[in-house]
Amino acid sequence: MYATPDLQDHHDRYSRAYFSTEVDDPAAQVAADLRRLEYELWASLLPGDDADLAISVLGIQRLTGKGPRQIDNILSAMHRLKELPFVCELQEITHRLDMSRLIAIDLALSKLSDDELIAQIDRKLALYLMPTRANQILPTSGQIRRRICDWIRLYAPKLDVDKKPAAPEPPAFIAVHDENGRSYLNLDAATDVALQIENAVRERAREAGCSEGEALRDLVTGAAKVRIILNVYRAHDVEDAPAYVFGVGWLTPEASDRLADAATQVRDMDEAAEKVSPAYRTPDDIRAYVIGRDGTCRGPGHGRSTEHAQMDHAVDFADGGCTCAANLSSLCPTCHNIKTDGRMFPVIFPGGEIAWLFEDGTWVLVEPEGPLSRKARNWVQTLGQRITQRRAYHRVPEKEDPSPPPSPQW
Repeated sequence: MYATPDLQDHHDRYSRAYFSTEVDDPAAQVAADLRRLEYELWASLLPGDDADLAISVLGIQRLTGKGPRQIDNILSAMHRLKELPFVCELQEITHRLDMSRLIAIDLALSKLSDDELIAQIDRKLALYLMPTRANQILPTSGQIRRRICDWIRLYAPKLDVDKKPAAPEPPAFIAVHDENGRSYLNLDAATDVALQIENAVRERAREAGCSEGEALRDLVTGAAKVRIILNVYRAHDVEDAPAYVFGVGWLTPEASDRLADAATQVRDMDEAAEKVSPAYRTPDDIRAYVIGRDGTCRGPGHGRSTEHAQMDHAVDFADGGCTCAANLSSLCPTCHNIKTDGRMFPVIFPGGEIAWLFEDGTWVLVEPEGPLSRKARNWVQTLGQRITQRRAYHRVPEKEDPSPPPSPQW
């Protein structure tokens, strides 16, 4: 089926896996035909490398009725596929990705010029876009973009972990005052510094019921103080492991070290994973584990961040369901209301996967995406080993014929 061995091996290993968009259902088949036809349309309209782009866009606009900006985004995404042989082969065979997902891939990769890194991400992305479970939810364009950005943040040459990190630059602050009585404040700071300021402002706004601008004023003038709670997820048993912060993603080991040094409390998430609370309200440590495992709303297809999600008991507390990670999932208010109304019912598996059962007899599987999910833990282990090995290599005294650094494990 696939010419590329890695893709064929994955297909053979998970031969019974498929995405929910590929079920034997008339609507799913029509949607698949539409994706295929749209892809084939834009492949036929893709101008040659030497074509006059402006004239080509005008012609496509006349034929399709699409706006120039939309045409430009689609053409750029289609051209990007030429640089991604793994993803291109997957798309040519399955037509799994619609234009919004292809555009998300192109925009996420637009900051890269390193061909080797692009090739590595191409392989990882193609495997990420292949199912491992039956009736699995296809990643959204936002989830795809965030996954690519995480890879770039950790593997891009400008974040080379082999180089000794320079001391972080002090935050830069600018104030601009207009004649109309309005002023603008801008702060350029390291991510770990900005995260602490952002969380302090949001916490003050929540406590006082005021705007974030008023909260910033109160904090700067000393009119208020807040206790900052910032959940930073980091493996304690992996040397040089990166940390994960919701709203930012995976951080470099250097930024992770600074946040770890500033922490006033360390929670063992392995203990929280097994903890059972007698109360209905989810304790902070169990909640931290659940949102760290889930990563996004566990409802089918939303992909919203779990940072402010609601904790839902799969088996209701009133019916004997325990307050523990095995019985809890992170849901946005919309999905929580639908579940509470009984219009969909969750079955949580030991690995954190959720099978959602619907009134019409259909079902769909949603996998966890957070830093504490099984896949993320395995990836962090591999990454931590790679960083440690490469740093050890560069600490070895010069020899006549030093061995090359170990190849990355992708």
